[in-house]
Amino acid sequence: MAAAAKNLTPVTLELGGKSPAILLDDADISAAAMSVLMGKLSNSGQICVAPDYVLVHEEKYDAFIAELKQHYEKTYKTKVGVKNQTSIINDRQFQRLNDIIIDAKSKGANVWQAEPACENRQLPLHIITHVNKSMRVMQEELFGTILPILKISNLNDAISCIREDTTPLASYLFTQSQVAMNKVSKELATGTLAINETIVQVAVESLPFGGLGHSGMGQYHGEEGFYTFSHKKPILQSNNTKWRNKMLLSHSKLLTKPLEWLFLRKK
Repeated sequence: MAAAAKNLTPVTLELGGKSPAILLDDADISAAAMSVLMGKLSNSGQICVAPDYVLVHEEKYDAFIAELKQHYEKTYKTKVGVKNQTSIINDRQFQRLNDIIIDAKSKGANVWQAEPACENRQLPLHIITHVNKSMRVMQEELFGTILPILKISNLNDAISCIREDTTPLASYLFTQSQVAMNKVSKELATGTLAINETIVQVAVESLPFGGLGHSGMGQYHGEEGFYTFSHKKPILQSNNTKWRNKMLLSHSKLLTKPLEWLFLRKK
């Protein structure tokens, strides 16, 4: 963006951030757990729209964590230490993730680790509970196999919690309530929103993709990509304009009054 600014070149930026998932009391817990795991563990969490943390209704909190562990141990545990388990990209990022885990433990968090870490920077799933905002796990984009889980009392609590942070690149909602879907769609500022699913919205080419605020600017994919990287050139052609220009030059009230009403009226 700095390089483009020197030449007044417009840019579109897709950045990142902490993408939240909200799980309400009417959600399908088993399906939600599988979806969150799929989004979190694909490429070992090194995806810009991977769910970063989960806000779970207090009535479903324990059941959701149990489902996460069950599905992970059934589906993913055997992959640790073999070729289809993605490694963290480099030593620096691997150390950063381990430091985040240590920081959370030192500040009172509980950490469930699926199994010991393997060679080649392979990091198993870590579920972090008893989380607070002072921990690095809630301050940094994780980009790895660490999943903080927090309790909420209702949907308003979830929206307020997300608003305290920067605007996410993606958000995820698990519910069967159309009222809740509509509320989040209207009230939550986010780059994209997926309902009862994670990360696959990026694969839908007809949906515009991009960030908002701290998570970026501009959109691309499909038709939106064409518009983002193009310039719409407005062209106006008029004929027989002498009478209008004469009235404007003379400040005729017959024309200036309607123009004032049109362009200067209070919204």
